[in-house]
Amino acid sequence: MSDNDLYGGPYGPTCIEAGDPYGSLDDVDDVALEMECQLAANPITKEKLRKIRNTNTYANSLNVFVGRQRSGKSYQAIQEIIKISRYDPCAHLVVYVNEKGESDDDTFSTFKEMIEVPIVYVKYVEVEAFLKQLLNYKNIYNKIKDNNAEKEVPSECLDELLDGLYINDLNRPHLHTLILMEDATTQKIIKNTTSYLNHLMTTCAHIQCSFFVLIH
Repeated sequence: MSDNDLYGGPYGPTCIEAGDPYGSLDDVDDVALEMECQLAANPITKEKLRKIRNTNTYANSLNVFVGRQRSGKSYQAIQEIIKISRYDPCAHLVVYVNEKGESDDDTFSTFKEMIEVPIVYVKYVEVEAFLKQLLNYKNIYNKIKDNNAEKEVPSECLDELLDGLYINDLNRPHLHTLILMEDATTQKIIKNTTSYLNHLMTTCAHIQCSFFVLIH
């Protein structure tokens, strides 16, 4: 995966036309991305509800999509995830959770190639263990960044950390994880209000995760 895959992609339209004396479209995109990175680098920002530019979503938020089957809720959620993967410099991973742990939703299968961060598929029965491990790696990542210790990490530990977080380097100020949960109301783990997964959904800011929960 290239740096462009990790940090950005095609950006939306602007009012600046070719030849405009105030700058090119590339200049606008570069400045906007740099400003977003500066904002994200603030240690307070990573635990705030930060509106992600060019999207309808806040970072570290719980987003619930309710509707009948074929009502368009998957389309809306995936559209937001695609935009976040392109416009949020901290986005690093989509965790797709369903019964089978594979992509069996037609809408997601159609549009998943447009998502510009890695996607990992997890079964509901395995999601808590997976997220515990992922969050352990994220805690280590945050400690490294908070202490400016990037150059002090042993190579063998660095390889494990990068693999566990599905990233190529330590350049992001922090990591924003996107968790998409299909058919959530049919799962016992969701109905159990004391489950670890339910706890995570109420502490999005502390774990720097955004949940997209599909309900019908």
